[in-house]
Amino acid sequence: MPIMMLGEVVTELKLTSTDEVERALRFAKATGSPLGQALVAQEIISPSVLKACVQAQWMLSDQLLTVDECQAVVALVQRRKWTFNDALLTLGFYCEDSKGSRLGELLKGAGLLAPELVDKALERATSACLPLGKVVVSFEFLEQATIDKVLEIQKRLRRGEIILAEALQEAGKLRVSSQALSKTSRILTRLLIDAELVTIEDVQTYHTAAVTSGRGLADMLYLYSNLPAQKLFVLSSIARRIESGTLTYRDGMKLTMLQKQRCDNSESPQVLASTSSSSGTKISSYQPGKISFYVYLRMLDYLNADRAQELIGYMTANRDVIESLLSNYELEQKQEQESKQEQESKNTPVFARPAVVEPGSSWKAKIRFCIESDSLLHSCLLEAFPEDQEKFVKALELLQLVNSNCLTLDESLFWSHG
Repeated sequence: MPIMMLGEVVTELKLTSTDEVERALRFAKATGSPLGQALVAQEIISPSVLKACVQAQWMLSDQLLTVDECQAVVALVQRRKWTFNDALLTLGFYCEDSKGSRLGELLKGAGLLAPELVDKALERATSACLPLGKVVVSFEFLEQATIDKVLEIQKRLRRGEIILAEALQEAGKLRVSSQALSKTSRILTRLLIDAELVTIEDVQTYHTAAVTSGRGLADMLYLYSNLPAQKLFVLSSIARRIESGTLTYRDGMKLTMLQKQRCDNSESPQVLASTSSSSGTKISSYQPGKISFYVYLRMLDYLNADRAQELIGYMTANRDVIESLLSNYELEQKQEQESKQEQESKNTPVFARPAVVEPGSSWKAKIRFCIESDSLLHSCLLEAFPEDQEKFVKALELLQLVNSNCLTLDESLFWSHG
């Protein structure tokens, strides 16, 4: 059976129409997001259904289930909110053993990655709804070029051009020394030392720990160093772009120094982006403001339908709190607008009107305004779900980095589930 793309899977399983998939593809192209994340962000399917579709995709490719059988399983996931495996067992399908052609199985079988590292990457891939290959590269377990070659071997295996033993033999030839860090890690090491963000002694310690544990250098720094997480996110992204050739080391070093010079609370990510732009260094092709906080939370499954109803219920029951947040927001917008006008030249005054709720607006309109405003939605979430404060704060920081060209969307999704 030909390998089915995710868009084909969701239409074959009658989860949506071709037109809706096309709409999601346009969104994915505009934001740089994977199609699966775009389908969730556009509220075409839920995160749990996306995970089920990904599992159905490989089972269809390995001919372990028919389209009709997958449709029945995914329908049960959608209706009962069960996991794909639970739905499989309930319907009497016992096909957990694949033909060995899944990416994780090839990486294990060829000796490219230790089983525990594949399991770690699979766990993150599942939680973040990201392809396993992207997570393996983000963890810096393997370089992108190696993953690309294994995926090509996988395609040939599934097309029947080679058998499993031949696929494992070919993939095994890609094996590199486990005692060496990935190219991205080596670039990150050089950036950190050249920018004097860490000492050579510290780098050696983290290098040894990364090699011994089989983890990426960025992962070790995130867990154990004193580097602010937001700064590390950006530096890791710079290192990856240097490796891919989309950024020279010289330009990457300029961006690293800009990042170092920032005062943690004095400049926003947008300032970093504008500064780098004025210096002639382009970080990526993304443009600011592409993704709203609401859409981003949908991608992360932090604001699904049930959670959104909880939020609206809280806002309705606590109108005084929401009215106070709206008043503070309007005051901040007014002050920001006045500040901008003062900074502009007299020859080019700013007449743009700040976004505020129109006087006499209905309560429904006010709720909609709060949800559509990134900062207001963030404030409302902190009020409604104080126990998740750290999660929402981190999500907004990552989104700002994406919208200001400092991180790709995939990188932010990976870090959000760290």
